[in-house]
Amino acid sequence: PLPSAHVPTIVGEGHCALAGVIAGPTTIWGDVREQARHVDLAGLASTIPEALSETLSGDDIAVDGLDGGYQAVHLQPSGDGIAVRGVLARNAGHLFAHGWAWLSGDFREGPHVPLGILPELTLRGPRPMGLLIDGEKEEGAAAMTFRRGTSCHRYLSCLGGVRWP
Repeated sequence: PLPSAHVPTIVGEGHCALAGVIAGPTTIWGDVREQARHVDLAGLASTIPEALSETLSGDDIAVDGLDGGYQAVHLQPSGDGIAVRGVLARNAGHLFAHGWAWLSGDFREGPHVPLGILPELTLRGPRPMGLLIDGEKEEGAAAMTFRRGTSCHRYLSCLGGVRWP
């Protein structure tokens, strides 16, 4: 039989993510992505300015116990916990750099601050926060706790020598 393994996940507040979680005002770009996917030009004309405004002036999201607030916090499952990044999106330079990172193939390389690998964390904002759970739009609470979990299903672990992060 082929080797298989349970993979790391992020679990919290009724959500389970295999690839990752993004929390904060920048999640509105998920709406822009969907309108672009469906070639909804009228929707794009109204949503892009709204996304720019929300990104540049939306409420910061903080990680309890760490300094700073961010326009988005990105969580990625890891073998040791949850890799946490504070996403910087405060000005046109940041937005340009994020666009370049996306066009270059890895949006995670946009401007960010590595915040560490944590087994559990609480995200906090002044009001309910937008979420992207594995890329799918959700609405979260003003405070949400996430922990590293493990998938209930086993996945092939021998493909091309790939190791789970």
